[in-house]
Amino acid sequence: MSAGKLKNLILVILLVANGFLMALVIPARREAALRQRQAREQLTRLFAQSDVALSLEEIPGTLELYPMEAFCAPEDLVPAAAAVLGGGVTKSTASGVEVTSQSGVCRIEPGGRLSATLNRSASDAAAEASSLLRQFGGRWTELTESGVGVYTARQTLAGAPILSHDVTFTFDGGDLLAVEGRILPEANRSGLTVCCGAEDALTSFLSSRLDLGWMGSRVESVTQGYVLTDGAAQGTVLLQPAWQIVTDAGVYRVDGITRAVTAE
Repeated sequence: MSAGKLKNLILVILLVANGFLMALVIPARREAALRQRQAREQLTRLFAQSDVALSLEEIPGTLELYPMEAFCAPEDLVPAAAAVLGGGVTKSTASGVEVTSQSGVCRIEPGGRLSATLNRSASDAAAEASSLLRQFGGRWTELTESGVGVYTARQTLAGAPILSHDVTFTFDGGDLLAVEGRILPEANRSGLTVCCGAEDALTSFLSSRLDLGWMGSRVESVTQGYVLTDGAAQGTVLLQPAWQIVTDAGVYRVDGITRAVTAE
């Protein structure tokens, strides 16, 4: 058999094999999607039986999140502080690092804590805050205005937001007056157990509502992300997968590993 015919035969075999695999995979995916929808419909009926409104649209897909750990020394955030102040002079302090400039002062502490007080001209508050987020590096949620002259964003890791901490920019007219929050480097996986799904988190919340003293009647949103806590070693940060459930009577979090439910 010539080389050309052999090549064509191999291509035909590969196409047939690919078609066979697709014939197996597509029905399996459809069946999985159907099972998931049926489970969600059953969950909404369970909530309805408890007089709690939950729409299918409020139940999101689940990311594969694991417990993570990060280390952030004060020196790691000096570039971020310089971006806020427009440059500056750095010196060590008893608790971390302090960066000063003509615009103001920025204090950095272990674990990614940054707090700046300044007076810096900013003709467009939203554009200025967005520019600083880009200079901080990493990925962030969409910038939101949480009050008059106050803009916030959350850092995201592995595609999920840090639910427990925002970075806040405070403006007064055309001036940037303060920046405060926590900024982390990339984190590393520290656990082997994957975060539970949205359906499991909602079931845990529903079964715990009496113990929590929850008297609401509606689930407004469900968000998967991380909760940040400080580790035993200075500068170490622990990130636990979690679900945030916003209701008409408060905000609650479900631990993505233990499924324990707490009020925010």
